[in-house]
Amino acid sequence: IYWASYSSNGFANILNTSEMSVTPHSGSWAAWLGGANSETGAIWQSVTVPASTPYLSFWYQIRSSDACGYDWATIWANSTAIGSFDLCASTARTYWQQWKINLTSYVGQTIAVQFQANTDSSYVSSFYVDDVSLTSAALVVDTEPDTNTAGPPENPQTR
Repeated sequence: IYWASYSSNGFANILNTSEMSVTPHSGSWAAWLGGANSETGAIWQSVTVPASTPYLSFWYQIRSSDACGYDWATIWANSTAIGSFDLCASTARTYWQQWKINLTSYVGQTIAVQFQANTDSSYVSSFYVDDVSLTSAALVVDTEPDTNTAGPPENPQTR
């Protein structure tokens, strides 16, 4: 299943390893949202939420030199925000982290799942997303630092 994408600055949002300095959590591709000032970037796809796997699971990284409260990543189910991350220096990490969101209220429905990042006009923030899936367990299995990363959060990559 393919992801649709949008960038207010015309950037590609699904990139392979050679096109960004962050190594994907697995495989050769990941989503890079933000990465420039005054950017809105998003990826989305429609999924039917089964009763057997009602948790949205994904791996993410935040890279930013911004103060908190200015740049944001939001996860949407249709037009409802179901999760958000403040993209700032204190939330930045140089390793992949897993997050899961309970979608049991959407079981049996086809919904548009969207990851979106919005940045303001100063200090660059990036939100990387990889390995998105629907799973059966709410347990986050691995949040330990992953050696599959590059670059310090104080010096985020720009496009």
